[in-house]
Amino acid sequence: MKSLRILLVGLVAAAILTGAGFAAWSENLIINTTINTGTKDITFTKQVIRADRYINSSISPINPTTVQVNVGNLYPKGRVWIDVQMTNQGTIPVRFDSATLTFDDPTNPLIPYLLSWCWLRYDEDGPGPKPTKNYGFIQFPWQSFASLADCMNNSSVLRSIILEPGGWISFEADGSAADNDGNSVVDGSDDVKCICIKLADNAPNEIQNKSLSFTLQMNFKQWNL
Repeated sequence: MKSLRILLVGLVAAAILTGAGFAAWSENLIINTTINTGTKDITFTKQVIRADRYINSSISPINPTTVQVNVGNLYPKGRVWIDVQMTNQGTIPVRFDSATLTFDDPTNPLIPYLLSWCWLRYDEDGPGPKPTKNYGFIQFPWQSFASLADCMNNSSVLRSIILEPGGWISFEADGSAADNDGNSVVDGSDDVKCICIKLADNAPNEIQNKSLSFTLQMNFKQWNL
């Protein structure tokens, strides 16, 4: 009888231990994870145009990466200054991918007589600790205006810039900017618009009473692509 009691106690203990073992194996581990994706948002945050006397000019954004420019009553030696700035308003770094210059009328007789230059200024982290850099010409005076986008696309400096959130690029010279001859390109002003376009001195009479319309599109991509 004593042996039977001992056996029953052993069976009960074994059952209890076995149940505890099953309970240990049936425990669930649940991990809750939230993943938020970043945003790529690069946009024109400044677009300003001015021109010599008597020249009519306007600039307006079409979408976040494209501006439309209209110029009328242009004359030989007359100049138009365009100042645009693009800012990274997203949450991930971006870098320049390509530029596209599109004329509303590619057969416009003005185009072969348009000359330009373009000055680059940028700040990779905007309000951050990195300094603003006044790089210089990415299109030297006075090249064909039609080649502006090619000069941008072929600029190793422009392609190497990584804009962190808040960073920006601008085609604007500060007060220290000078052309190849050492002359100030700001005419004593810090706010010169530094995509500069002019009509060549040898523009023929046949292109009088012509106007110019074009778009400039600036494309950016994720910084590590």
